[in-house]
Amino acid sequence: MWAVFPVQDDPREPLALSASKITGSGPIATAITEKLRREEALIPLLDASYLGHVLSQELKSVWEQDGEVSVKTLWEWFTKFPYMLRLKNRQVLDDAVAGAPLSVSPTFAVARGKGPDGSYVGLIIPPDNNAHFTVTDNTLLVSLEKARNQVEAEEAARGRGAAEPGGTIANDSTGVGDSGSGPTGPVDNTRTHPGDNAVALSPQPGPRRYWASIELEASGFSKQLISINTEVLDHLRTAGARLSVRLEIEAEADQEFDSSVRRTVSENSANLRFRSYGFDE
Repeated sequence: MWAVFPVQDDPREPLALSASKITGSGPIATAITEKLRREEALIPLLDASYLGHVLSQELKSVWEQDGEVSVKTLWEWFTKFPYMLRLKNRQVLDDAVAGAPLSVSPTFAVARGKGPDGSYVGLIIPPDNNAHFTVTDNTLLVSLEKARNQVEAEEAARGRGAAEPGGTIANDSTGVGDSGSGPTGPVDNTRTHPGDNAVALSPQPGPRRYWASIELEASGFSKQLISINTEVLDHLRTAGARLSVRLEIEAEADQEFDSSVRRTVSENSANLRFRSYGFDE
């Protein structure tokens, strides 16, 4: 049995058909799904960082021109154009968008929609761990540039509105018992509260080391590496951690590797500065 599906790596190239032989036992649908997943012809999981990569690569022209796209339109593109990733279902896209606020290496912002004046409503610029929103057809993916421009414009408008006649900025932080006089300098508003004189206990030391291991899919680990870098390593870098990342490779063949394969792999391993490598029986 074979699974046949359209492929188009480059939108400028003609559409082609690819066939993948399905082997193994079990339900046919499960076997086909697993085969296509291993060949990255069917994507069951997608993170926000890779979705941003799609916007900046496959959809570069329209993304740079418009700087925004709704989830509904984006899903239509995923299901219409063969050169786009083939997502398992709409939920895969929704989950990727929902995870955007948690990204420490953001590639886009999100908004609930647009107001009558054309401004973004419910705008969230990652990282924002406190953000909560529901992904709908109207949810917008917004370029970071457009999102930041709106935030800066809103902050400037608030600053102008807070200015008193004559150019003095209103300051209501000073209260009874405060020292200082208005906005001329920082004011110490510290007050005594119950428990302030209690004896402070030394905090218990927290964990200082993180470790992990994962088995990568040999047929399509590039997306896994991107996700690992953005969703795990970037967080650790932000925390100031010293990282040590290793990749182990094991390859076994039913027959011995011929001399050309051994020579090519060994030369490439040396050029890539592998610390150790080799062939054995």
